Amino acid sequence: MAQYKEVIGDASIFPEDEPTIIMHICNDIGAWGAGFTGALTKNHPWSEKEYRDRFKHELCGIDVNLGDVQFTNEWDGKFDSDYLVANMIAQKGIDYTNKADLIDYNALQRCLNLVFIRAREGEYQIQCPKIGSGLAGGDWKKIKRMIKFNIQVYEVDCVVYEFPQKERQ
Repeated sequence: MAQYKEVIGDASIFPEDEPTIIMHICNDIGAWGAGFTGALTKNHPWSEKEYRDRFKHELCGIDVNLGDVQFTNEWDGKFDSDYLVANMIAQKGIDYTNKADLIDYNALQRCLNLVFIRAREGEYQIQCPKIGSGLAGGDWKKIKRMIKFNIQVYEVDCVVYEFPQKERQ
């Protein structure tokens, strides 16, 4: 039976012994650099580069839509790496007041389905921060229920990380 676990630590660091997908929520306008993406850029700069490149290609007619997932660390369309980052497009824009709930929950469910399917097919575990509940202003209780539902359906383990209190200040 697949497990859900919450731990204290850094979700941007891959474990050494388990094929893993790090999933997180991105906005639909190509902005990157606040919240969890800072840690991703520090530890996995290719995840930012591929995200930004995707939006550059949008100018050439490749759409980026809510509900899309961009799996980074891909080579020639092959997913042979033990470590992937899933950039889930489930946030509508950005809000500098941090008062709005910017999560599109229908788009998030589509993203979660895609990530959990990939995890099941590739025998990955999933890890993430408390996605959507920080700068995006989402309802963590609702998001947590969505994650747990996907764990049950797809039988994939998921570890949710929360930064230690001293690192948040």
